[in-house]
Amino acid sequence: MEIRKNIFSKCICIAVLIAMTGASLSGCGRPADHASAASQASSPSRTGCRYQSQVAKTADFILSLQCANGAIRDCRGADTVNTDSNMEYALIGLGSAYELTADRKYLDGVKKGISWLAARECMADEKWKGSFWYQYDTDGKHLSCEESKNVLDVRGVDTTSALFAYLLYMDHRMDPDSDLTARYRDNAISALEFIRNNNLDTDHLSRSSWQKDSHGNWTLYDCKYSADQGDVCLGFHAAGKLYHLDIYRTLAAQIQKATEEKLYDDTLGRYCTCIESNETDKQMNSFDPIQSQGFLPWVFGSDAVNQHSVSWLLDRVQPDGSISCYQDDPGYALSIAMLGMGENAVNGKEPAASYKWLSTHLSDPETGGIYDSAKSAEEDCNVAGLCLIALTRMLPFEQPRMYGVTLNDITDVSVSEVIKGLDAMEQKPTVRVVMRPELSAASYKNILKSLHGHAYIMLCPCDSSYLNHYKSADRYVDRYRECVDALSPYVDIWETGNEINGEGWTGLSSKEASEYMYGAWKYLYSMGMTTELTPYEFRHGDQSTDMIPWLKKYVPQQMRDHLDHVLISYYDDDNDGVHDDWQSVFDQLAAIFPNSRIGFGECGFSKPHAFDKAFAHQVTAYYGLKPFNDHYEGGYFWWYWQQDCLPSENNQAWKLIASYVTDGSSG
Repeated sequence: MEIRKNIFSKCICIAVLIAMTGASLSGCGRPADHASAASQASSPSRTGCRYQSQVAKTADFILSLQCANGAIRDCRGADTVNTDSNMEYALIGLGSAYELTADRKYLDGVKKGISWLAARECMADEKWKGSFWYQYDTDGKHLSCEESKNVLDVRGVDTTSALFAYLLYMDHRMDPDSDLTARYRDNAISALEFIRNNNLDTDHLSRSSWQKDSHGNWTLYDCKYSADQGDVCLGFHAAGKLYHLDIYRTLAAQIQKATEEKLYDDTLGRYCTCIESNETDKQMNSFDPIQSQGFLPWVFGSDAVNQHSVSWLLDRVQPDGSISCYQDDPGYALSIAMLGMGENAVNGKEPAASYKWLSTHLSDPETGGIYDSAKSAEEDCNVAGLCLIALTRMLPFEQPRMYGVTLNDITDVSVSEVIKGLDAMEQKPTVRVVMRPELSAASYKNILKSLHGHAYIMLCPCDSSYLNHYKSADRYVDRYRECVDALSPYVDIWETGNEINGEGWTGLSSKEASEYMYGAWKYLYSMGMTTELTPYEFRHGDQSTDMIPWLKKYVPQQMRDHLDHVLISYYDDDNDGVHDDWQSVFDQLAAIFPNSRIGFGECGFSKPHAFDKAFAHQVTAYYGLKPFNDHYEGGYFWWYWQQDCLPSENNQAWKLIASYVTDGSSG
């Protein structure tokens, strides 16, 4: 906040506000890996997801295709299983449904499927150890492919082996005590070693598969599909995390780098389909290139390349919500799934219109399945699985902890100096940009556009000290409308209320503050934006209503169920270092906001502070905190980062905070 009430000394302090927030899962999604997974396996249903009913129906459809032995048919009435990795995508979808609902039947379906796949993997023949056939029947017998272009059969598909390793990781994050991790370790390692030794090229891109010709010879199909690189990256990264193998983490990073450099086309603004015979396929006449625009960002995360890729797909959304990427595009369900997955990964806007079109035109109300397209009645298990991933907002890996800093007045600092300070951090940070009420939203456009490629942006349209500038809840919401219209492409998280429960300096009663924040949140939620609330923590008794009771009384239930982030503001020197037990505070916050990620939204000193022992102690005390529960994401958003840490060069204050901004994901 800009003007802070020092409760302890009963005086008013002037504070120049600078805070930054980190991006993470929002809405229905939640991280799960090692430390966080322990509570996830038994977590209650996260009822805040607006697509809960659709998710349950579609997940049940996948279970209806699963045989008693664990095999999942490719589609209704089919006798084929896992053709081109179909079953594996369906199992990931079941996992996403379990993470949303905590319904054990979905987890059991995943486990049965993994065991069925493990039994299909070739483990005896050294030449083919770790590989799978292209397809099977429901009993697990290998089925030859239909002859095409002198190809009699296919095996050693990179995607199938890689996704098997990822499924084991996913099972572990859902159920940390699962014995599958150890039981199938050799299977996972063998699968990845097969890719590494047989499919992976020296340019760090994976070649698709091995094909049998009419003479009985097996040859490598030297086609490097862009989407396949995402699958292979998933597998290597998953095994690296699951089994603590740095070589696989390194390979995953190399694959991502090579894919973005060799398969992304700057002129087109999207990924190309593949590289085959040293030629890059830039055509757009089938679903193949569409998949990469959403799937690769989902795997790789939010960077400039993947943001552009998702934007390319977003630009193909039609007025009715359907997606058309080329002439005579039949309107694929998977195009919508890819857009949803991509938007989730880059913290974009939820494609609500496309989801509505999917539900209206492509969802089978009787089976729960998803039609392949507007021109096809086929209901494939992989289509259902990938749609589930999008609707549940599942991300493939636990996201790094959020590490934020604040820019209290970006108009009063060199943007180039800010960018230099952000770029030098190991992990992409989150910057909280605080707006001044006298400046138009449009005046911030170029600034945010410049910053957005270097950090996630959490926008604070109204600091707590400016609340009384807006004389009604309607005028407050109008400010948000103005900001969304001008700035939404460059904002990842929207702060709906800053220190909204503060007494005195805000100029609002609790009832008015509730109306302000709820009005802003309701508007942002209707627009599909990622939302955050910053309540103010203080010593017990320093205000008429403590923070936790205030949140229970004044935050409407709908908002509690759907807020993406709740990040508390606390300043030691405002409160003589006295606060409630943090473990208790964050456990109570997790109970009040069951679908939110929680942490700190402001910390630091109530005025700029030179680097000294007190500064170092304060940074370490907050940025160094360990997670309190599986909802905890960090945040912190040092308020005077702008004043204390810039210029960043040879700045001990910047160096200390930056030392914490690392990949803090578990495992």
